Amino acid sequence: MYTPGDVLTDDDKVALLPPRDVEAGEWDSPPPSPVVAHFRRGRRPLLLASFLISTFVLALSACWPLSRSVTHRTPVDALDLPVVELPLPIELLDDSRFLVLTVIGEQESRAQYHLIQLARLANTLNRTLVLPRISYSRFNSCGKQSFDFIYDVPTFAERNEVRPVEQRDFEDWLASQALPVSARAVRLCENAPGELDRWIPDPAYNDHQPTQCLEESKLDHGAREPLRYCTRGRAGVQNVPSELQQLDAEDPVAVLLMYYDLRSPMLGEMTDDDLSESFDNEQSWHDVASAVLDLMGPAIGVHWRTERISAAALEPCGSGLVDALVAIHDQNPDLSAVYLATDYPIELLSRSPSRLDDAKNDPDGPTFDLPEGRPRAHSDTLTRLLTPAHHLAMSHFLSSFHSLATPAGLNLSTYHSLLSHLPAHLSRWATQDSAPAIVSQLVLRQTELFLAGEPNHKGGEQLRPACARDSTWTSRVTRARRKTLLAAAEHGGVVDVGEGDRTLRNLVARWSTDGQAV
Repeated sequence: MYTPGDVLTDDDKVALLPPRDVEAGEWDSPPPSPVVAHFRRGRRPLLLASFLISTFVLALSACWPLSRSVTHRTPVDALDLPVVELPLPIELLDDSRFLVLTVIGEQESRAQYHLIQLARLANTLNRTLVLPRISYSRFNSCGKQSFDFIYDVPTFAERNEVRPVEQRDFEDWLASQALPVSARAVRLCENAPGELDRWIPDPAYNDHQPTQCLEESKLDHGAREPLRYCTRGRAGVQNVPSELQQLDAEDPVAVLLMYYDLRSPMLGEMTDDDLSESFDNEQSWHDVASAVLDLMGPAIGVHWRTERISAAALEPCGSGLVDALVAIHDQNPDLSAVYLATDYPIELLSRSPSRLDDAKNDPDGPTFDLPEGRPRAHSDTLTRLLTPAHHLAMSHFLSSFHSLATPAGLNLSTYHSLLSHLPAHLSRWATQDSAPAIVSQLVLRQTELFLAGEPNHKGGEQLRPACARDSTWTSRVTRARRKTLLAAAEHGGVVDVGEGDRTLRNLVARWSTDGQAV
């Protein structure tokens, strides 16, 4: 058992609770003393954050002269946010060369990995990276949200040694040019049918609108038709940078428009640290997460990634989760709040936490209110896979929770159920389409306990029934919690980094159909 003062390794797993005697319904021994790992609900004080950002900008200015000050429009054009004057840490000259990302094929964590690769590519090609906009969890040039509305740009720039520019500032530069600037559209793909490992015309690119919401009249493609370079496997992908360099040498253009649909890394391997240290959310998102945690008090956080789990398996998995939560509460009576983050659109069920008032008018049991068309899940893939059987299984989970966990003293919350109770000054962020995923990630890193479904082990022995997809999203929560626990161990079990402390009591526990969280 871990005790404060022990040194954790990266492979250590802090147990949630000791094994339970299933038949007797008792724990074999009392729960271990929690690791007292305190951390602030949120980030550093704004004063410290401002100092660090200012220091970073000054350091950049010593290396790269500032050609002008740019008026940053609102982080999201549709929002009524104040205008802030910030100097750009790069020169936007008439002969500047840009790498513009029109589309990144994958989403969520995978898209973030790809953006790091593209930052490295921009350096290789000696181009300025134009940070893409964001739609839900996808990066593209048509997104509703600017990059800096979601992420802290200095953090991304420093970690990846890149000098990026926001898309709005690139658009300002483009508009300021007296004549259209030279441009080329390319698409990179992997494992696609057709010719491989050479540049070929790509008429299909026109279907994807090569300029992707940029001002077409300001881009001069000349006789350059869209090109496609597809390859197969890791070895072929690593040739892509040199192919692009050769293309640039033969016909240099100011703007390289890129539709990026590779899967393998082209410039160096990626690590988990690359991801966690490149993408830190903008301060306001931490404030929203802190407000959510304040509303709940001490809590058990749950992530349930249902994608690729059969509908038939979801019902016993839901029952197992309820049993596990009740057992945990028996041993941790101070934890009465349960925060559930899931890719399933549970807010559409009549007995979901956000619709309890509706349930009072539904005495015959939970139902699924099917909207027009296909209901949208919190994952594009799951949206395509949803069936009536999924809705019945998740309705059964809610029914089980209300009949077993609620009488035991547990309260179920989701992001949607807490949204209306958040402070009004945070509504600009809290009401965004991407808010549930962003805030839930930050919340689950800080809940006292964290549970996730037993994953489906690809190619390995499945000792317990799988209840969740093996998710990168879950892994990111776990890595953040491990970092906090390691810091606590190095400080004798206690680490204090600010106000509003919480206490981590585990790393992660996995539940399955047996009702045990181990």
